[in-house]
Amino acid sequence: MSELTLKVAFVIFVAKLLDPFAAAPALVVGYFCRAWWQVVIAAAAVGIIVEMILVALEQTPGIHEGRLLMGVLAAGVWSNLAFAFKMWRAKAARKIEEP
Repeated sequence: MSELTLKVAFVIFVAKLLDPFAAAPALVVGYFCRAWWQVVIAAAAVGIIVEMILVALEQTPGIHEGRLLMGVLAAGVWSNLAFAFKMWRAKAARKIEEP
């Protein structure tokens, strides 16, 4: 548990949030979700898959629960952002179409 202190967890979260390898798939799946519960499932799946790929590419592979959790949370942020953007855009389009 020494790695999961608050300061280190925040640094890991910011690093995962700014990682384009994890952000791009999360944005894509978040945009194509139709309901909020799909966003949650898709974000968890993307976060876990990206972390598994990163672990497979490491020289000394090992899964740490703290990094995995921060990766899933970062994927959740990007997926929710894309989903909210899609909902906002659809709402704005409906307002424009109404007389």
